[in-house]
Amino acid sequence: MSEELLWGIVIALIVGLLAGALLVWSPWSEPKLKIGNLTLKTLQRGAKIADVDNTVGDRLKSIKKEYGQIYIFDGSAIASAKPISAPWNEAELVARGELSRFLNTVVEDYMGRVEGRLRDVITGENEVNEIFTSLFKQVTESFTKSLQTGARIIAKWYYEKGTYTEYHVLLFYDPLSVVTILEQNMVVNDAINQYGEDSLKLFEALNEVFKEAKVGTPAEEK
Repeated sequence: MSEELLWGIVIALIVGLLAGALLVWSPWSEPKLKIGNLTLKTLQRGAKIADVDNTVGDRLKSIKKEYGQIYIFDGSAIASAKPISAPWNEAELVARGELSRFLNTVVEDYMGRVEGRLRDVITGENEVNEIFTSLFKQVTESFTKSLQTGARIIAKWYYEKGTYTEYHVLLFYDPLSVVTILEQNMVVNDAINQYGEDSLKLFEALNEVFKEAKVGTPAEEK
């Protein structure tokens, strides 16, 4: 190999490495929204991260290990000349709407499984219907409460697009919130005491539903 060819290869490698570094570190690269070693989202080019709650890092890792995913919901709002708090609040409402729709699906799936397990344990149709109706009311109320106790904003970012700005919030939902509420519910405990958790497996069914209810883009550990 001639000396000229060798130097040509070396220069080409250096240029390639420099180009790659510029792409990664340039303002046109796609920033990663991370908490701890979890990448929650890949943001659009030019995004500016306004706030990140790093205190939830351990809990996020724990949930991902237990359920195989993290329950996060992205809400957005566009503003031009609004007070600075208004678009953040609007974005949060959008994210909570996404969370509410997700939880409705979880409740529907969960109660279908609960009904099946009641029929496996109880022979009387009237008794099944009575207990199911009572449990359905308590479960839906518990999930509604968990919308407040189990959801929190963990990140905010925005894009400046000409004359307007697009604001985003990332809402995190912790399934433990609704589990805790149900564990303290008298109607749920009465059913368990009467028929046994080993037979009804109400909380086992709830964990199964959360594990199977996919939402958003899975977080990646890096």
